[in-house]
Amino acid sequence: MQLTLAALTPGTYYWRVRTISPSAVSLSTVSSFVVSSAVPLAIPQLYTKDDVTVYPRPQLTVNRIPGGTRPIGRIKYRFDVALSTTMLPALLTRSIDDDSAIFTIRPSDDLALDTTYYWRVTAVNTLTSGER
Repeated sequence: MQLTLAALTPGTYYWRVRTISPSAVSLSTVSSFVVSSAVPLAIPQLYTKDDVTVYPRPQLTVNRIPGGTRPIGRIKYRFDVALSTTMLPALLTRSIDDDSAIFTIRPSDDLALDTTYYWRVTAVNTLTSGER
């Protein structure tokens, strides 16, 4: 048997199984589980300066989120490059799996001279995200 519950608030929950047969009713021992508060995903720390001026293909780099501020599960780092602070439309979006201490992308095409570009990196897992 499988039971799916809606999101539970943080706390300790207790459960047991009751079996019923034609001749008897029995109860299992009481078990429990704990639902913790969501661990906020830390914001990735920039490894390169905010104002990257390398032409024609800047290297955009961030440090891995340290272990003490990481939730359970794999993290992906999504880089976005755009011409405005709204990040719309994104000229480049690329995701990298969390398998290194430093994450870097470099645009595959040359960027235009005398143009201001904005970039951000977002750490994402299945539960939450942290944006820089």
